[in-house]
Amino acid sequence: MYVSLRLLTGQALWLDATERAIPRSLDEERQRYEYSGKKGFHTLKNLLVSEEHNRILYLSPTVAGSIHDKAVADEMELKFLPEQSLLWDLAFMGYQPDGAKTLLPVKKSKQNKLLEQDKLYNRLLASVRVRVEHVIAGVKRIRIVKDKIRLHGEQIREVVMVIACGLHNLRIDHRKLS
Repeated sequence: MYVSLRLLTGQALWLDATERAIPRSLDEERQRYEYSGKKGFHTLKNLLVSEEHNRILYLSPTVAGSIHDKAVADEMELKFLPEQSLLWDLAFMGYQPDGAKTLLPVKKSKQNKLLEQDKLYNRLLASVRVRVEHVIAGVKRIRIVKDKIRLHGEQIREVVMVIACGLHNLRIDHRKLS
């Protein structure tokens, strides 16, 4: 499945994953599949692509919490056609989609400390990347997305996330009008 973001010539985009808690399944194999070692409980995961005005442009299909964020990003197969889009990709080390330039923080080596300019660069990236965290917080204002979702059925869980993203975009659009 290819998703093409054609309208984004030269725009800055943010990519991040969000996890939602679900009840532990009784099926042992499903438990292993849904358990997120990162969070320490059973989750579902989605990736979001947002733009500089905090609008969500893309929501990935829902996957189990055990799948790594980068594997989900690779599976999305985003294509940035203009080749001038800038992707703020701080959480997905090594993710390089076609047509987009990614910005990564500078990591310190075991032998050397970070230089002051590298620390400043990392702080600048973190201050810009906080925008995607604000987008995720805006989606999770809907309590059913933030708390453990007790609805059974994979389709209904995905619909809840789509509705929460739609309400977030509606709130962002309404702010622009007022």
